[in-house]
Amino acid sequence: MLSQIVSSPGSRSLLKSYKVNGDGVLVWPGPNFTPYSSIRLEVIRDGIEDYEYLALLSHLVEQVSALPLARRPGRDLIEEAEALARVPDTISRSLTDYTKDPRIIFQRRRQIGDMVERLSALLDTGAGE
Repeated sequence: MLSQIVSSPGSRSLLKSYKVNGDGVLVWPGPNFTPYSSIRLEVIRDGIEDYEYLALLSHLVEQVSALPLARRPGRDLIEEAEALARVPDTISRSLTDYTKDPRIIFQRRRQIGDMVERLSALLDTGAGE
């Protein structure tokens, strides 16, 4: 269907070619022009969600660090959370040097999620005070 849209005789192309895989297209027309997301768009979404996850963790670290001393967790937990809020070299050393192994990223996401739950629970325990 896309080839008909793009290359119909006498029609002008709807897409401009940039001579790269996918030509930078983020959505593709499906049946009845229902938009289908590209893998590229899904990866961009994942990156945005990862950023928001790290921002949430950083915010929780600040909140937990500001708790009264009697409710504040030990320094070890706060340092572990702060370390999880940074992107390690095992995931990305630069814009061109990064892991291609999704297992490493999934493991890090799980660790961050577990820490978000732990810190959230610490903040929730004092909600009724």
